[in-house]
Amino acid sequence: MPETDVAGCGRLCAALGWNQMSRFCGLTLVCASVALGQGFSGLATNRDGSVLYFSSAARMKGTTQYLHGKIFRWDSANGVRLFEQRANDLVPFPLRDPQFLGSIYYYLSMPDVSSDGSVLSFIGARNCLGFSTCLQSWLVNQTTIYALNNPAGKPATLLTPPGFGALSPNGRYVVASTPTRTIPTWPVAITVEDLQTGQATQYRTGSGLRSNNKRWVANDGTIVYTTADGLALANGTQLQAIPGSSGDYYAMVNDAATLLVFERFDPVGHLSVCSLKDGSTRDLVTGTKPAALSLPQQFGASMSYDGSQIAFLYGTDQQVYVIGSDGSGLRQVTHFGQAVREVVLSGDGTVAFATTADNRLMRIDVGTGDSSELVPATPYVSGVAEDVSRGSLSGVVGSGFATQSQQATAPYPLTLNGVELHIQGAPIPLASVAPDSIGYAIPWDLPDGSFEIEIWVSAFSASPFVPGVEQWPETPAAYVTHAVDLVAAHEDFSSTVSATLPAKPGEILHLYARDLGVVASAPPPGMPAPLAPLSFLVPPISCAFWNNSSSYPPSASVPIEVLFAGLAPTFLGLFQVDIRMPASFAGPGGVSCQIGDPASGYGIGGYLYLSPNP
Repeated sequence: MPETDVAGCGRLCAALGWNQMSRFCGLTLVCASVALGQGFSGLATNRDGSVLYFSSAARMKGTTQYLHGKIFRWDSANGVRLFEQRANDLVPFPLRDPQFLGSIYYYLSMPDVSSDGSVLSFIGARNCLGFSTCLQSWLVNQTTIYALNNPAGKPATLLTPPGFGALSPNGRYVVASTPTRTIPTWPVAITVEDLQTGQATQYRTGSGLRSNNKRWVANDGTIVYTTADGLALANGTQLQAIPGSSGDYYAMVNDAATLLVFERFDPVGHLSVCSLKDGSTRDLVTGTKPAALSLPQQFGASMSYDGSQIAFLYGTDQQVYVIGSDGSGLRQVTHFGQAVREVVLSGDGTVAFATTADNRLMRIDVGTGDSSELVPATPYVSGVAEDVSRGSLSGVVGSGFATQSQQATAPYPLTLNGVELHIQGAPIPLASVAPDSIGYAIPWDLPDGSFEIEIWVSAFSASPFVPGVEQWPETPAAYVTHAVDLVAAHEDFSSTVSATLPAKPGEILHLYARDLGVVASAPPPGMPAPLAPLSFLVPPISCAFWNNSSSYPPSASVPIEVLFAGLAPTFLGLFQVDIRMPASFAGPGGVSCQIGDPASGYGIGGYLYLSPNP
């Protein structure tokens, strides 16, 4: 981190509160992570393993593909290519409504494909901000069903049910689950639709649905799901409870609805099979969940369409094993140097596809164990600062960025440890690079809307993919306590305005905010603002005092003098607005400031603790 005025920083940080202000003193990097799907995941293949679909947020090099979830396709004739992507319709600030519901299900994941490859499904998620109903998957998620054998040569949309969907092996049935809440995931509404007749059957369960989102609907429309009492099968009005299956499970059903393969959701771990012909159940494999396994399931199992062959992840080194549903033929198939994160078995059980911990995509001959690399090891991002502040430090977390850690000193270099980060093709300063994280400085000249950062790692130049992130500049806002009270320092910076130390008439106060706009004489990105020259805010700013108002923003106010607006000297990315309070005031009140053109600009404001007139 850059050097700062430690005494001044310590005084103000102590006054304003360590947790809120520490990042502006250059003492720590605060990063609110959001989940990203840049690793290759959601593997889906057909009967003979001749085609593979998967999802990733990474883009292929030399393209302008979006850096959020997309569906990719592999086949031996064409290799890996993009199948589907959709634009993110999140509206930029200040035009975005605080309660925003997108119209595009843009973040794509979890593909599924029929036995003959003629029908494909995948799940899209859309933006939903500020609504309590955003926890409801029927509102946020939608499944798209495509017919791929359309005479026009382009995918034809067959159905777009809400929620999380999957296909039967023959591609005739689609099942979609829509938890009314995602935390926890119950109760669950389940709809099975016959794509040939259009007939739909609905079920409801009061327990969380535990499935791989694949192989839980058979060729006749029978589904397997969990209830409060354990596993159950359903087909129309016919419901069949599975005896002795109390608890939660990840379950799959074979294409003829005669066999179940399931994992008990417990610390010990049981991979089991149930014959629906005679009602017998047996444990195929038991063992504790390895610490390296990122999947919620203990074994991450996948099975052939008829259920005779089961692939699963096992061992301290997390490799692919196969076993017959009768318990015979247990053997290890892969011996990779990296743990396997996900495996999917072709419908005939002869081919498996897997992703490894270093984000390689592999195709495996199950009979011989021979494997071929479809995509080499590729770094990936798993978390990023949700919004970033211009001129400040931010970071990403993930995997594969470096073999060892390296820390830079300010002014920060554009290349570090074999890594470069690019915004619109231009490199940006790097503060640190570690195997699982990168710290970087945010340029001052960011666009107002979203922007993309590409992560180039020289050690992985062989991969056709480049990881990256979509980010947004931080929303301009004042720092507040108790949601509405402005963070403000008294004139001598010795303390903050509070109930015990209120603002006085005629006093100069220092308000603090983030991302108010472009500044003149900006410091280098990632470095604190200097004492000289001062970094002044370029857009015009006007402030007003208001009191005796029962609502915010107020309907009536009094203009007040603005003495300074810009970056707080010696601080990192912190804005300061110095105002002179009115000569007199009475009752509760506060300050609001308008930045830029009132018709198209934005404002900040909040309440202040006020001292009564003498």
